[in-house]
Amino acid sequence: MKKKIVCLVVTVLTAGIFVAGAFFIKGKFELNIHEKPISKEEYLYVMNQQIYDVSNELTENRDIQIDEKFWETEIEGTVPYKKLADQTIEQLKYYRAVYETAIEEGYVEYADYEHMIKRMEEENKMRAEKIENGEPVFGLSKFTTELYMEYEMDSFQKRYCENLKNEGMEITEEERVQYYEKNKDALFQKNDDITLDYIKIPYLSENMTEDQKELLEKELISIYKSMDGSQTLQKLVAENEMLSPYFSHEELLSSEVSSKAKEIGDVLELGYELKIGESTQVVDENGALYLVQCTAKNDYDYFTVDEVKDNINKELREQHYNSMIEKKAEDLEVDGDMKKVYDFTKKHIKKYVSPFADGRRSKAVIR
Repeated sequence: MKKKIVCLVVTVLTAGIFVAGAFFIKGKFELNIHEKPISKEEYLYVMNQQIYDVSNELTENRDIQIDEKFWETEIEGTVPYKKLADQTIEQLKYYRAVYETAIEEGYVEYADYEHMIKRMEEENKMRAEKIENGEPVFGLSKFTTELYMEYEMDSFQKRYCENLKNEGMEITEEERVQYYEKNKDALFQKNDDITLDYIKIPYLSENMTEDQKELLEKELISIYKSMDGSQTLQKLVAENEMLSPYFSHEELLSSEVSSKAKEIGDVLELGYELKIGESTQVVDENGALYLVQCTAKNDYDYFTVDEVKDNINKELREQHYNSMIEKKAEDLEVDGDMKKVYDFTKKHIKKYVSPFADGRRSKAVIR
């Protein structure tokens, strides 16, 4: 799966092995990758995006409070602020590889943080003007920095994958079949056409008394016991004034099963595996009574490789693109005064609220 963008990196890189240097001169922040500077703002932005993952990893299954002392307290051989710096640099290497590729392909002219902000501001201004003029705007009306970065990164991947002349974009039949066989049970099974007759009595949402529920349940059990080859649920319930208001008939084509699951997922869960003529017993769950019978079914096997060819090609191209970017990132060497990098990182973690405080992702406040 593609990595989610959390920063932009800077200008043109050449092919080959790249050397990244991180250093501080007279207290001034300088982080260079292949002799090109990354701004302090960009480093802090990326660092801030890594804080949740680092803190969550180090506190998982441990009774540890996340506060200012946390970042300097060694945890099983790991100092959190150092791990944070290391992870930030790895992310910068990854995005460096992304933007090297984007520049080589001509998708952007400038890849530094400041030009990204300008592109975002121009995009937001254009969207605001369209809205003011009553013109349609697709997607967001205004981008945040993070969402614009993600939007731009996605566009790079899409454009690269659409050009079949690019590295890794020509998918062989052998590779396609191999992916299909590996994933066909999870991804390429067809739904069956199925017809279900069912009774659902939502006693909880209807605020029934226990006596009312028991009376309906007895009626339902009586119908279940009467069902056989000639006496179907539909025939039996038609003669029962008490239960007929709760009866439903659903004829679902293969293409409709997934969307219909949003409405009657509970019924499909109970009845989808039934064979023609089979029924469930009376089921009491989720605050409702159920009796479900399958009256018709067309069993399907799998989509063929040809039917899902385009989907497989798209997935494999994205995988190839991501692998190429990761390989480029791995080839970048980091060389510099890591002590100063660590000190800078530690200095700029001002406060961090525990991610477990309210169940939401929290972010550090950085200066």
